[in-house]
Amino acid sequence: MRSELKRAARDRVSVVSGSSHPHFAQALAKSLRVHLAQTRIRTFSDGAMEVRILDDLIGHDVVIVQSGQAKPDNYLLEVMFLIDAAFRAMASSVTLVIPYLMYGRGDKLDEPGTAVRAKVVADMLSVEKTRIITMDLHAAQVQGFFRNPPLVLSAVPVLSAEIDNMIRAGIVHDPIFVAPDTGAIKLAQRFAKATTGSEANVAVGNKKRPALDEKSQVSQVFGEVVRRDTVIVDDIILTGGTPCNMADALVAEGARSVWAVATHGLFTPDAVSRIAASELQEVIVTDTVALESELGSRIRQVSVVPPFSRALRSMLKLDD
Repeated sequence: MRSELKRAARDRVSVVSGSSHPHFAQALAKSLRVHLAQTRIRTFSDGAMEVRILDDLIGHDVVIVQSGQAKPDNYLLEVMFLIDAAFRAMASSVTLVIPYLMYGRGDKLDEPGTAVRAKVVADMLSVEKTRIITMDLHAAQVQGFFRNPPLVLSAVPVLSAEIDNMIRAGIVHDPIFVAPDTGAIKLAQRFAKATTGSEANVAVGNKKRPALDEKSQVSQVFGEVVRRDTVIVDDIILTGGTPCNMADALVAEGARSVWAVATHGLFTPDAVSRIAASELQEVIVTDTVALESELGSRIRQVSVVPPFSRALRSMLKLDD
């Protein structure tokens, strides 16, 4: 009887994939052991978009998966249409899984006359009767922008487990975690505590952006890194400038090796070649965004589907 109830609960859950990260949606549906609904998303000759969910969703708890890289404007509008389509198809609830929040980096006024883009997006996504799960927002205040605050998961357990594996394999020894700037110190301390058990095992760089753009400079490293294996931690890697510049500074200070971990690996085309030519041994990122197939041997991706799956099983009462 209990197994029949579990099966009935799963039969009432459907995963709907946007076009940004279908592989994540497929892996999530498989992990949850629920149905992956069929959709049709097309663009007309005038540029207008149409979405259609082809499966019956009456009474279903619907999980919509959409990430925010590459084409955030399209993906944002697409997910808004999918929410509307799901409720018009008589879904009983909608849960948005947004591994990487589009416009999440626009969390403040950089200059007079600009918009707080993350706040605008949060207002759009705060649809009544809709829950949101995301991962590692760029700034903590973004969570407060939503009228229905999202559940924000952390990639630290997944990424620190990879560092633990490297320690056990003898690849790195007693690593010191490096924050590129003061804003990442708490993140570095969390990694240090999760792997070495000591929040003090941290160094910090003096990173500056002379112009309000994506180019950074590292002028100093504070902390003892001589003859140490070092791991740079960050939430996002875009152009690769920060970890590569940080790696140069660490090697100049006498570090034995330099690695990098980050939650969201966006990787502009020049980032791949920059990392390949850098002092970095390897960059480890999660699958919150879809990666191009050819990223070279120095970039590795690990999955965060399991923590999203665990959160959804709890929210939707899908007992194992």
